[in-house]
Amino acid sequence: MSPLERDDAALVAAYAAGDPDAFAELWTRHQRYVHNVAHHLLGRASRDADDMTQEVAVRLLHSVHTWAGRASFRSWLYTVTSSVVYTHLRTFGRRPRVVAQLDELGEREAREDPGLATVECRKDVTALLELLAPDRLDVVVLVHHDGVPQVDVAVWLGVPVGTVKSRCARGLAELRRAVAS
Repeated sequence: MSPLERDDAALVAAYAAGDPDAFAELWTRHQRYVHNVAHHLLGRASRDADDMTQEVAVRLLHSVHTWAGRASFRSWLYTVTSSVVYTHLRTFGRRPRVVAQLDELGEREAREDPGLATVECRKDVTALLELLAPDRLDVVVLVHHDGVPQVDVAVWLGVPVGTVKSRCARGLAELRRAVAS
């Protein structure tokens, strides 16, 4: 960032004070990130990611002033984006990409070996994963299904590694409780 560029906190404060150019600069800086997060969570055609990106922009116009600065702006933006995406998915009865991927894997295994016991197991795992909160679902799947190192997940999400570890631990604990019940 050059000395003339304002940081995210300064841009949010300027927008809250009535400077529309501050929001434009903030959005230009983070629009690609929002689109990438939406595309990753949706796992479908970019048209849906484009729609979700626009929806996040509209939401930010009305709520960017609520960012309290306790977490990085990017972390807060991830939360806003995932909330918009998951609301869209619930509204239209779609499932997040990671859950759909597990279903596809189970179907592929069933085609390769119709007697494979893991097909039913995959369905059970899919149902359990749908119980997790979106932030925990993302982390558990990225770390334990996709094998992404926690450090990389933290960088990608813009959160500390400790946050990734705690979301993982809490998500796995929720899954254990669900399996035990």
